[in-house]
Amino acid sequence: SRLLVKEEKYDSLNNSQKVQYFISKSVDRKSCDSIHSPLTAACKGGNEKIVQLLLDKGKDVNQVDGGGSTPLTAACKGGNEKIVQLLLDKGSDVNQVDDKGSDVNQVDGRECTPLTAACIRGNEKIVQLLIDKGSDVNQDKGSDVNQVDGMGCIPLTAACREGNEKIVQLLIDKGSDVKQVETYGYTPLTAACREGNEKTVQLLIDKGSDVNQVDGIGCTPLTAACIRGYEKIVQLLIDKGSDVNQVETYGKFTFDSCLVVKGHEKIVQLLIDKGSDVNQVNGRRCTPLTAACESGNEKIVQLLIDKGSNVNQVDDKGSDVNQVDRWGCSPLTAACKRGNEKIVQLLIDKGSDVNQVGSRGVHLMTAACERGHEKIVQLLIDKAK
Repeated sequence: SRLLVKEEKYDSLNNSQKVQYFISKSVDRKSCDSIHSPLTAACKGGNEKIVQLLLDKGKDVNQVDGGGSTPLTAACKGGNEKIVQLLLDKGSDVNQVDDKGSDVNQVDGRECTPLTAACIRGNEKIVQLLIDKGSDVNQDKGSDVNQVDGMGCIPLTAACREGNEKIVQLLIDKGSDVKQVETYGYTPLTAACREGNEKTVQLLIDKGSDVNQVDGIGCTPLTAACIRGYEKIVQLLIDKGSDVNQVETYGKFTFDSCLVVKGHEKIVQLLIDKGSDVNQVNGRRCTPLTAACESGNEKIVQLLIDKGSNVNQVDDKGSDVNQVDRWGCSPLTAACKRGNEKIVQLLIDKGSDVNQVGSRGVHLMTAACERGHEKIVQLLIDKAK
């Protein structure tokens, strides 16, 4: 750019003056670099004067730039309310994509609608502005609050994921479907549970969210809360009817989420108190005890065993310390692989068979040797005598 004007003059110009200079020299106003067009760049950067200047010179408010972004979506992502208003003011029909109207439902190349972008940004005024551009928020005169974008994301879920209660309330008041499932992701409730926003979770439930609904990735709200360790939300969901024994679409169930990920002891205790089956087998034939041994959490292993009257019998009262999962892994095998000597000792003391061989022929000794756990190898040798 400095080749076009003397350096001392160029340095004295502000950004608006530089843009004006290039326009006066007939620089192609529709040109795009590898990513941005001038208008989307100005919208994203939040420079209202430059946006106004480009529009006054005939810039297309719906031009898609080299990165696939529209000016309106760029402005929503940038969070500049005045620029959003300016773009909308330049269009007679907020739903029709043409050279006069900025479409509030248009999906950009990054597969995000303006409304979803505004929800992610957390700008309540822009969300309200987009919705106010149509009398019917679910039909063809405004921003559809239930529209799924190119990534399968809906505005309400985006707002729940960002934890913005005011926007969540606004979208619901305007008709957002609290049970809608993203194409490849969450329901609004699972998103709120993952983020740990208790007030949003309560709001969604009060508005009719199904506490047992499975989302697009096979996850339930209760599992989502358990994964993150949100005890209050877990309690709330259970109080509202969450099934503590519900198996997810892809085979996990609530215990797995608590045990394997972080070992949330209080939540495990809560689930058991509310009726979780300590012997429930999930889609990969894994028991809670095996999952606990995999995670290496001694307290949870002890808790599960304490909740069983017969550690060798699989029934509704006892956790079987010898039960093998789909991959031929028993709780003791899992503990040997993990290398937790205390858990190995605990399981043996409770009756685990030190000579057991998994369904795929893996011996306990082999599992321990492969991982280099010398103390466990010695313990197994001593117990096998």
